[in-house]
Amino acid sequence: MERLKRCLPDRRHWVNILTVGTSLAWVLSAGAGNNESLMEAARQGNRDRVSQLLQNGDLAKARGSRGETLLHWSIHHRQPDLTAQLLHRGANPNQADHDGITPLHLAARIGDAELVKLLLEAGAQTDATTRRGASALHWTVGEGHEEIASRLLRQGADANLPDLNGHRPLHWAVAGGHAESVRVLLQQGANLQATSHGGATPLHWIASAPASKRLELTRILLDAGAQVNAQDHRGQTLLHWAASQEQLPIAQALLHHGARITLADSKGQIPLDRLTAREETLDPEQNTAMRSLLTVAAHRDNPSAMLHMAAR
Repeated sequence: MERLKRCLPDRRHWVNILTVGTSLAWVLSAGAGNNESLMEAARQGNRDRVSQLLQNGDLAKARGSRGETLLHWSIHHRQPDLTAQLLHRGANPNQADHDGITPLHLAARIGDAELVKLLLEAGAQTDATTRRGASALHWTVGEGHEEIASRLLRQGADANLPDLNGHRPLHWAVAGGHAESVRVLLQQGANLQATSHGGATPLHWIASAPASKRLELTRILLDAGAQVNAQDHRGQTLLHWAASQEQLPIAQALLHHGARITLADSKGQIPLDRLTAREETLDPEQNTAMRSLLTVAAHRDNPSAMLHMAAR
């Protein structure tokens, strides 16, 4: 099944800048001297020095060699006063770096409500996307900042905007293990049946969620109406995964909501086949319990399915 790591590299862009460092080949027609000093001060989080240098010219629109702006740095360092000053002096709240990351992306990722408020009031676009197609809403629900998510949604953010892989914010929230963010998105019309380019629904992404959050998220999605027998482009359902990964409580929840245990994937495998394929690597007790669960469910729902399973 798909994994969250496929769509998150651009989210780590700013971490890489800070840990590795970046060239200060700043570009601005106002001259390079004070500009370079200004941007270096911003990178270091020296608020007082930045404020002092700003008095010497209109440098609020300065950019770094990777397209980052003073606003990016003030937000990274959680400096609302400096952010407000930059916006007042004409800094563009929608100026993205070379990877399409805007100041709002950063503020939403770190979950700073004050910074988000400042940017939105200055005209930040809620649905601006990175080069990978992710919006600020994708980023904030991926980190579990449900209050920021609610604010963005109230400002018109699209709850069903797909990234370049077709992943909606709900996919990100599920994979991050953030139940409250999932609830916020569902309340605002997030599509439970939306599929990625690989055919995965948010329910499939339970497999990518932290182990301690999977059962709760499974119940939330199923209770909200997620299609329990949804198949991705490989024909796999969440029950295929649960059967092969010792996820007994999740399998029980899926079966309770009508999961079909004889539904085959594109290779002709049913969930029991997935269990059998991993039999030698699974805990014997868990294996026995899962096999018993599937067998009892088959007999209960469709006695004729017992013959089908017995032939496996």
